[in-house]
Amino acid sequence: MFEKVFDQDLNKFHYAIVVLASVSGFIHVYLGFQAGLDSLYSFLMVAAGLGFAAGILMILKGFKNSKLYLTGVLFTSTQIVLWLNWSRPDLSLIIRGEPFIHALDKFVQSALIIILLYLYIEER
Repeated sequence: MFEKVFDQDLNKFHYAIVVLASVSGFIHVYLGFQAGLDSLYSFLMVAAGLGFAAGILMILKGFKNSKLYLTGVLFTSTQIVLWLNWSRPDLSLIIRGEPFIHALDKFVQSALIIILLYLYIEER
C-alpha cells in the first residue's frame, strides 16, 4: 500500500532526515501546545512543527534535490537562531525543567543540518 504513496528510492540518509525532523517537529508542537496556543511564541512553535512535517512529506514523496536540502538547512538553522535569541535570557525555562527538551531538540537539529548539508554537497 505505502509503496504506491511514498518514494521507494530513499537511502539511509533520507530515513535519518525523516526521523530527526519528526523528533524536532514533535518537540515544537508539544512545546507550542504546552505554552497554551495564546501567544506568538506558541503559534510559531506549532508552525515550525508543521514546517518539519511538510519537509518530511516532501522527502517521502520523492522531492530529493539540492534546493530542498538547502531549504531544510536554512529552516532548521533559523530554528536554532530564534531559540538562542528567545530562550537564552529566559531563566524560567530552567525553573520549569525544560532545558533538557530544548537541548535534545538542538542536538537533533544539529544532526539534521549535518545530514542535509552532506546530501546537498553530494547532490551538487
